[in-house]
Amino acid sequence: MEKIILNIKTIFTGITLLGYTLLLSCSNEVVSNKNEDISSSEIQTIFGNFLNKSKLLRNSHYQDSLDNLSDLGIYTFDFDDFLACERDNLQSYYLRRQLPSEIVKVIKNKINGMTGDKVFDFLLLVAAMSSEELTEEFKVLNMEDSQYDSIDEFQDNIVTHLIWLASKRGSVEALNEIGAAQIYCYQDTEQDVEAAITALQKAADKGDNLSMLTLGKIYYTGLGGFNDRELGKSLQDQAFELTINKLRDARMNIERFAESESEIKIK
Repeated sequence: MEKIILNIKTIFTGITLLGYTLLLSCSNEVVSNKNEDISSSEIQTIFGNFLNKSKLLRNSHYQDSLDNLSDLGIYTFDFDDFLACERDNLQSYYLRRQLPSEIVKVIKNKINGMTGDKVFDFLLLVAAMSSEELTEEFKVLNMEDSQYDSIDEFQDNIVTHLIWLASKRGSVEALNEIGAAQIYCYQDTEQDVEAAITALQKAADKGDNLSMLTLGKIYYTGLGGFNDRELGKSLQDQAFELTINKLRDARMNIERFAESESEIKIK
């Protein structure tokens, strides 16, 4: 079954997610060798390789390079991004997250007192459940009497509902999911650019770089009639710079970890 959470559509032309993936691999490389004496120069080499692999525009004149981002397609959507929006069976996100009242009550009790991030963690678990686990988790479920054609359809709707609840409690990941679903029409969600902007703006206000980038692409391209190229470029420049800063911070954390491990080994 195609899981909502496992199919986030990123529009960073692979840069953000690739960067974090490679950074994670670098971190794992350090952690896996934590019993060995890791020098600062070795960390520099690891991070240097990471930067080369991710092919980021990184040099001493990085700020000047921002002007060249449009040449990489950073500021535009690809036509293929919206192929899912051509289908006839699309529903609004509001309808997709609707559930029987008895299921809503069960969910409400399960997430009582949870933060948005905790709700998002819970929905990740639900998204990975088997049919048997799902039935056990939500004991009121009776497929013979339900409105759903399959357990998979029920699972998709309950995950969508949980994403909505997580977003209401401030989860950046959930807000990005809602925004992406209503832009790219995945999981049979009809396009609603205005609603997507509302969700993405809330995430961007929390300093999230991916939502900033998505908003920037919307405004720069004029998707849904929201046309402001200057604002769009500004948002994407901020997102790209923020990503670079996060990568720098991550490198510093790796270096601190390596130094602490070296000190422990010496003692």
